[in-house]
Amino acid sequence: MNSVNMFRLLTQFFSLLILGNELRTPSRIRSGLKPTMNLTKKMILALGLLAGSTSFAQTENTSNGLLGQQFAEFNFTFIETDSISKLSYEPGVSFNLPLIANQVDVGGGYSYSRIRGPINGHANSLNTYAVGYFTAEGVKPFVAASLSHSWTSLSFGPSGNLSSWAVAAGVEIPFGVVTFTPSLAYSDDFKNGFGEGDAWTFRGEGNYWLNRRNAVFAAIAKTDLHRNPIDVWTYEVGVRVRF
Repeated sequence: MNSVNMFRLLTQFFSLLILGNELRTPSRIRSGLKPTMNLTKKMILALGLLAGSTSFAQTENTSNGLLGQQFAEFNFTFIETDSISKLSYEPGVSFNLPLIANQVDVGGGYSYSRIRGPINGHANSLNTYAVGYFTAEGVKPFVAASLSHSWTSLSFGPSGNLSSWAVAAGVEIPFGVVTFTPSLAYSDDFKNGFGEGDAWTFRGEGNYWLNRRNAVFAAIAKTDLHRNPIDVWTYEVGVRVRF
């Protein structure tokens, strides 16, 4: 389970929807946000620290699951919204690294979101996360936390930056070379205060290891944005490579 997946659409893509919804509701139009370069530098530094810190947990792991694995991921997501976007998509790259063997993984990633339709824009995002897990009766329950910062641009109206956080829980269930991972995530941004820009996401993923190094996966997720009539379905495919 790569936790970046469950958080990606709760950050930069939703920042476009949030900003766009403000444009669609005149009474809620707000001025653009000033760039937050200090936060950007901190997140880039955090990605570097996460990568460097994994030298303490470099052990070979050839299990069929994903937790505890060291791998890179390349993904592509199709996004369906309620009459807000005609064609939206999101390519991304990420990595997962074991920090404490059989207990804690860390990672991060980058993704680019594009939304078309009545709201037209794009976003870039950096993301860092940590996952705690344990093994019980052959499955791996887990909890995760993530931070993300997005740079958004709309074809009209305010554009700017948005920082978000998310927490999640789920379980990794292996079936031979196939792993199924259902999860539930809650996210919010730091812009409007607690509970103002929050969302719930249920996600199901299936991962298949082609061999000891390479895997393919597919996932589907449903997100409900609180205080917003937008419902979002996402359909994701991708590949993973152990390194």
